[in-house]
Amino acid sequence: MKNKKNQRQKGFTLIETIITMSLFLVILSGVYMMIQHYGDVSKTEHSRITMQQESRYMVSSFADEIKEAGAVLTLAHTGGFLAATPAFNGLYPLNSDSYPDGIIVATGDPEAVTSLTESFKESDMVLNVESANVAAYDSSFPYENPQWTAGQKGIVIGTSGYLVFEVASVDIGANTITTRNTPVYYSGLLDINDDYKDTIPAKGIDITYAKHSPVIRLTNFSIYVFQDVKHPKLSSVSGSLQIVRQLIRISDTYGQEDPLDAGSSADYSVISENIWDMQISYIAYTNFADANQNTTPDPTHHYFAGGSTSTDASALLTDIKERRLRQMDISIIAIADELGGQGQLSAAAANVPAIGDNSNTVLPNRKIGYRMFSFSVEPRNFNVLE
Repeated sequence: MKNKKNQRQKGFTLIETIITMSLFLVILSGVYMMIQHYGDVSKTEHSRITMQQESRYMVSSFADEIKEAGAVLTLAHTGGFLAATPAFNGLYPLNSDSYPDGIIVATGDPEAVTSLTESFKESDMVLNVESANVAAYDSSFPYENPQWTAGQKGIVIGTSGYLVFEVASVDIGANTITTRNTPVYYSGLLDINDDYKDTIPAKGIDITYAKHSPVIRLTNFSIYVFQDVKHPKLSSVSGSLQIVRQLIRISDTYGQEDPLDAGSSADYSVISENIWDMQISYIAYTNFADANQNTTPDPTHHYFAGGSTSTDASALLTDIKERRLRQMDISIIAIADELGGQGQLSAAAANVPAIGDNSNTVLPNRKIGYRMFSFSVEPRNFNVLE
């Protein structure tokens, strides 16, 4: 009997088991909450680091492209090419009142600048030019400045529009450049969901470019615009709360009105997924020779910076075409999802300071951190005095 009693005393009672399991559950819950917390912190920090990296890209690469824009295309405004003001001089603003601004940017090869010897229209496909060859600085380095070859891009500029083409073939002896049968881009083409419009009146594809119109080989042609996309981590949230904005760099539209359309074959890359708003303002001077960093901008030639500054897009284009542009100020609101982008809603929409002419200061209605920064760019060699 004594042994049986001792056997019954071994192990845990039901109450002890329940208490033990409860303690284990409390401990496991605490461990799980700590793991989840540190996971959210890690995701949040990763989101912030990504935002900072993309911010640095904007200040470096994007700024460099703008800085170089017009350095060669400014030549189109000289008497040796056109007697009148060209339609394009390296920069084309895509301003939007309630959406992040965009821009078209082009830079050219200073060693591959020529002009038409006969008029040209896109349907002709063959440009007759002064020279399809490019001389090297030194004959011992014949590839330093290669001749026009297939696959390169160029631009022909008129007084009412322009056309960006891709080279299909070149005849050096005959000084002819044959283009790909679909333009890369032409003035007046862009129309992305009504958010951006290239408003040059004449369609570049329909323009006849007169003799002596400039033909310049391009080293870069980019279109920067934004698009709305659904955030993969916000699928449980409804409607517009799912939306984040991506900054897109388009390098080849293949003559398509909407290169961001799902069926488009345009070449583009996502530059940033974290920029909610971008405002580009422009400072120009009627008499550029007298302008310097200490000169107070004339509000009628200071565009889209808010307050009393001008919103006259037509006047801005004229100032750019006639090389009066001195400086571009770029303001950006970058966002990062808090708590690792879990999509938790805040009690009210977050507000940020208004930038430029955009009065829409409301961020998406979820827990978001934001960073606002600005930088200025002076387009290099854009303002060449005759």
